[in-house]
Amino acid sequence: MNSIRGAPPSADGTDRIIQLATATREALGDRVDIRVVDGGISNTQTVQQAVRAFAPDLVGISALTPTTPRP
Repeated sequence: MNSIRGAPPSADGTDRIIQLATATREALGDRVDIRVVDGGISNTQTVQQAVRAFAPDLVGISALTPTTPRP
């Protein structure tokens, strides 16, 4: 699946994170509590505070590595 409800896929992969969270919630229901913190719009300190406050058993991190176009 390359999109969420007909929306085009995002360049930064955010849609993939939301798809993973949605699939996990659908599979496990109320047995999981999922939160997504977007480090692209939050600074590092805000992300760290959110993770510490939530105190999860598992943390997933996604990163986009910029590349230089080939000549």
